[in-house]
Amino acid sequence: MSELEPAPRLKWFSKLLVRGYFKLFHQYEVLGLEHLPPQPPVFVLTNHITNLEVPAFALADPYVGSCLVAKESLTKTLIVKEVLRSWGAFPVSGDGNDSSALREVLRKLREGRLVAIASEGTRNREGGLGPTNPV
Repeated sequence: MSELEPAPRLKWFSKLLVRGYFKLFHQYEVLGLEHLPPQPPVFVLTNHITNLEVPAFALADPYVGSCLVAKESLTKTLIVKEVLRSWGAFPVSGDGNDSSALREVLRKLREGRLVAIASEGTRNREGGLGPTNPV
């Protein structure tokens, strides 16, 4: 198992399930991949309206070894923790005092990876980009 691809079987299987769900219940379509550079480092800043952005992003991501910044509380459930880890996610505390997460983001970018983060730190039901969480 390489450093860039933790738990590749779990990643493959979980993405297969998510892809099936999106095909059955949503009209999922990936647009704009032509605007991405051919290889990372890439920093993606996204809004967060539902719980579907993370799995949708994981399906659309064309790079190997990408990283998602995830709310620490999601890692309390073992299966969710392992699936997120297989997708390259690492936890961030929501209390505004987690400077280690910023160091991890910078380290991953220096390694030449894509890093994705929802800057609000929580879902924003208004549909636009909300205020940035200071974490």
